[in-house]
Amino acid sequence: MSLCLKEREAVVLDDFDYIEAAVRKGAALSARICREKSSVGKIDIEFPIKHINIRKETRLFQVETGPIAVISERSEADVPSLGLGLVFQTAFVHFNRLDRAELAIHAPVKVGREVVYAFTEIQKIEADIQIMADMDCK
Repeated sequence: MSLCLKEREAVVLDDFDYIEAAVRKGAALSARICREKSSVGKIDIEFPIKHINIRKETRLFQVETGPIAVISERSEADVPSLGLGLVFQTAFVHFNRLDRAELAIHAPVKVGREVVYAFTEIQKIEADIQIMADMDCK
């Protein structure tokens, strides 16, 4: 697997009209979730938006994307760590406003006698969310 990361300038979309125009244009979208965690301080998570729903009549949007890496509430004993003192898990993120989101965390679930992993643990978070668009991309 090869990774190709590119840094590009983006426009912050801070209201429905800008979000809807970027979606209509087919712009590459990304989001940044900024939140405070008592254990580590300020955390910024930036990720591409793979799916967004727009309802123009009611001026609503909903982002549904993932999986993304999030800092876990679990201990290092429960989840593999990168050795940075932080524990990461994967999650899908859902939001329809710019001040809170829901994370569907990949977590252990007991099925009969077995433990399997699924995106079943829901975590509601308050955060500052920015939607960004590369308006030159097509």
